[in-house]
Amino acid sequence: MPEINFNVSFLQQVVGKIETDDHGRPKRYAMVQHLQYANATLKKAKRLAQQGEPFTFTACDPRDLCLVTFTDASWANMPGYGSQSGMRTIVTQKKIMSEWAKASTIEWSSSRIKRVVKSTLAAEAASLPVGQDKNEFARVALAYMFGLANVGEKIAWQELLKIVPGYLVVDCKSLYDYIHASSGLPSEKRVALDLVAVKEAVEIQGDKIFWIPTAWMLADPLTKDIKDHLASEILTRRKGYSLKQEVLVQAANRLRGYSSREDRAPLPRERKKGIACNHASRTLTRSEFRPERKRISVKSEGSA
Repeated sequence: MPEINFNVSFLQQVVGKIETDDHGRPKRYAMVQHLQYANATLKKAKRLAQQGEPFTFTACDPRDLCLVTFTDASWANMPGYGSQSGMRTIVTQKKIMSEWAKASTIEWSSSRIKRVVKSTLAAEAASLPVGQDKNEFARVALAYMFGLANVGEKIAWQELLKIVPGYLVVDCKSLYDYIHASSGLPSEKRVALDLVAVKEAVEIQGDKIFWIPTAWMLADPLTKDIKDHLASEILTRRKGYSLKQEVLVQAANRLRGYSSREDRAPLPRERKKGIACNHASRTLTRSEFRPERKRISVKSEGSA
């Protein structure tokens, strides 16, 4: 279940971990609050199972397939100042770039970044190459699975990537700018190497990378504990997605029972930071709309 993947990853990082106190004596990192968090995660998994939301794959024409991988990262939000990486890959139709398209999740992951990173850009840059590798592997596998390439024929894997297009999606604008910049890289060597690897794939292998607002990032719930995530709900319940924000706003309206009048989205009942409210019409334009997200704070330190 993608909905509890982050919760499980967090528990794996704290349960069984041993640290030393000021006197060098070993002490357990996990505490009572983590046991309570584990029970809450179990209840969440049972609730999702009882809801009976089927994990299905929407039928698509094999010749019209493409793979979209969303990568995201949360900087220093894990125990020991660790950062969490999230990745979600969907198989969809090529028209997803401009309109509504059928989509199904085929792979997801939530894991701790192996090293301590210095910034949000470094965390995002460490997560992106992992998603790129998984995207390319899945595209090659699909090309053989659907008979788009002959198994017995010797062909370079780079050529197979052209058969099934692939896209990478991020919500870090500075990362996107560095990938598409003709010159200039971050001063930190590890971050620069991660970006060079992705730039090479974009320039040589034809991979494409896009930026979307965080509100529509499908990998966001895999990097932090989010109670309700509108973008994931759209994908799960409407069996489709789009990379065009206007289309997603209309999908959110239909999902919440609002009429999709022009390009408008429902207005919150009270004023939110960064949102210009209009109580007369109780709507706001798509450029102002940000889906409301409720988060559960996770305390990684403290005493029982």
